[in-house]
Amino acid sequence: PDVDGITLLREWSSSGGLDCPVVIMSGHGTVETAIEATRLGAHDFVQKPISLARLLSIVSQALESAKSKQKPAAAPAPSSSEPIGSSALMQVLRSKAEQAAQHELTVLITGEKGSGRENLARFVHEKSAQQGDFISADLGELTAESSRAYLLGSESEGGSRESLFEQASGGTLLLPDLQEIPDDALKVINQVLESGQFIREGGNEARSLACRLIVTACDNLLDRAQTDEMLRQLYYRLNVLPLQVPPLRDRPDDVPDLVRFYAEWFPNRENLPYRPFSVAAHNRLRNHSWPGNIRELINVVERAVLLCEGPEITLDDL
Repeated sequence: PDVDGITLLREWSSSGGLDCPVVIMSGHGTVETAIEATRLGAHDFVQKPISLARLLSIVSQALESAKSKQKPAAAPAPSSSEPIGSSALMQVLRSKAEQAAQHELTVLITGEKGSGRENLARFVHEKSAQQGDFISADLGELTAESSRAYLLGSESEGGSRESLFEQASGGTLLLPDLQEIPDDALKVINQVLESGQFIREGGNEARSLACRLIVTACDNLLDRAQTDEMLRQLYYRLNVLPLQVPPLRDRPDDVPDLVRFYAEWFPNRENLPYRPFSVAAHNRLRNHSWPGNIRELINVVERAVLLCEGPEITLDDL
C-alpha cells in the first residue's frame, strides 16, 4: 500500500523476485508510465475503465506467455488520453479541458476527423471527480430504427434492457459525431437533456439522468445547424463548455512529440527493436500537411516501424 504499481514492478524487475507475467492497470496512466511499464517488462499496461472481455483476453494472453516459458512480449499499451504536444495550442487546450473536467456540465468537442476528439473526451473524464465508467455510444445503434430503445432502454415481459444513460450512470457518456445522428435520436437526446430524466420504452418509471454528457462533432457544426432545426436546438443546449481540437497541420511543433511516442509504442506492441527517426525524417513529417490528422500520423509511423530494417528510420524509408 505504500508504493504504486510502477515502483513495485521496478523492484521486481531489478531483483528478479517475480518470475511471471505482470499486467499494470491504472486509472491515472500517462504516456511516461505506459512506456516505463513496458520497458520494465510488463506484459501489458491497461487504463481504466476496461471491459471484462478485454481484461479476460489480456489475462489469457499473459497465462499463455508464461506457459510457453518465454519472456512475455509487450502487448499494446493504450495511448495516453492526455493530448500529446507542447505547442501553445495544445497547452491552451489541455488547460481548458482540465477546467471543463471540474464541472459536470455538458462538453462539446469539435474538430476534424482523426484529430483526437474522443481521446480528449477521455482526458476530460479522467480528470473529473466522477467514479463511473466512460461509455461511448455506438453510432450504428444511434442510426438504427431501434435507437429509442438503445438510448432509453426497454421493459417487456421477456425482460428489460438497460438504457445507454444508465450504463454511464455516475460517469461519462460520449455521443460521437453529432452531425451524423438522425433527427429521431437527436429528439430523444434533446428531450432527456431538457427534462433531466427519461422513461424506458414500455415502462412507466421516470429515471433521473445521472451522467456527464460529452459530444463530439465536426468543425462546421454551426453551419449545418442553420439548416436543421433539431440540430440547432441541440447545438445551443450542448454548447456549454466548448473545446475545439486543432488540426495537426496547425501545430507542426507537436509532430516530433507524437512521432517519438508512437515510435516507442509500436515496437513494444510488435516486439520489434526500437529505431529512432532521423532528423531529416522528422523534418519531412513536420512539413507534411496531415489531411488525416493524428490518425494518418499513427499509420505512417506504424508502417515505418514495421518495414524499416536499418538502425534508424530515414527519409528514404518514409
